Amino acid sequence: MNEVVESHLEVEFAVDPYTSDVDLGPEDALVLPMTTARINWVDQLASETGAVKAGFSGLAVDDAFRFRGDYDVTFPLSDHCDFTELRELVGAVDPDRVYTQHGSAAVFARTLTREGYEATALRENQTSLGDF
Repeated sequence: MNEVVESHLEVEFAVDPYTSDVDLGPEDALVLPMTTARINWVDQLASETGAVKAGFSGLAVDDAFRFRGDYDVTFPLSDHCDFTELRELVGAVDPDRVYTQHGSAAVFARTLTREGYEATALRENQTSLGDF
């Protein structure tokens, strides 16, 4: 992922994979998926190094996110489009057909249909596009 971003923007991510023989220093950051926040070795590492456990998610707008993930600090940062941004994306791409899934898939498909797109919400447990 870093290589793709670096190739399109004027940025460079000087990163190394983390292994148990890596010594983390005061200026270092260890970036992990959210699902690892409550794993024992992460807690132990944070305790041993005096590190702060930070969580980044759109869910961080709710204080409960901090406590569920056992974070010291959280930042609301979403890694996906919201409803309006998805509509703008469809408008920019101008596809022949749109299939929606996850979240408010039916509402989004109806909205796109009203805007002139051929849009269909995928059904739960649907295994192919021909299952309509």
